[in-house]
Amino acid sequence: MRRLAESGLPCNARVSDIIEGNEWHFPTVPSGIQSLWDTINFLPDSSILDKACWEPSASGTCTIQSVWEEMRITRAHDKGSKLLWHSWHIPRHSFILWLATKGRLRTQDRLHNQMLPRVPCVLCGVHEEDHNHLFFNCTLSNAVWRMISLKLHVTWPTVPWLQAWEWACDGYASRSQHHSHVLGMALAATIYHLWSERNQRLHHQQHGSVQKLWENICGSVRDRLANLNEVCLLPESIRRQWDIH
Repeated sequence: MRRLAESGLPCNARVSDIIEGNEWHFPTVPSGIQSLWDTINFLPDSSILDKACWEPSASGTCTIQSVWEEMRITRAHDKGSKLLWHSWHIPRHSFILWLATKGRLRTQDRLHNQMLPRVPCVLCGVHEEDHNHLFFNCTLSNAVWRMISLKLHVTWPTVPWLQAWEWACDGYASRSQHHSHVLGMALAATIYHLWSERNQRLHHQQHGSVQKLWENICGSVRDRLANLNEVCLLPESIRRQWDIH
């Protein structure tokens, strides 16, 4: 505003004040403003009515969506998003899975108080707890994954947790919508209930069995599928797989 004031134009000046005939008549201004004048590469036409045009929008109309798209920083889609944030997902399950894929759950190896002894994995009581052990290498979680694999007809690779997640993203995110959604739901439910069982044991000394975990996982997926608006459109194979009538 200060530089515009230096041009000598009043604060209520109009575009017509810098037009003579059909040519621009810009006032002498500091170099900073002159560079702005130089960006105007067309001549005025007094025979056409002026109108505001919002360039980021194809229609020329300013909308909240077009402003957001202009302001936001765009990034490539995470290839795991189709397994995480699809329309059938269970929000709390997907959130815990997302944290696990980032290695951000507060497992024992991530606690910063070095004065306290680390508690071994509460699921097996043997090994030190980290994401890789808790979700794949632990004897309890391994037993759960074997049951899930049989249910989904999927053979999980014997690799660390994050590599297994990459494998799932590469192999299943591009599958048919129904099957990739179901696999994403089962994966998220498994991670969620393993994490929940870990917290119940650690904080409340309540121990569940592998069978109970399995029932909770299947129940979560089945209930979500059974309550979909488009449940009648589910393939017969999925309805049989999850006992949905």
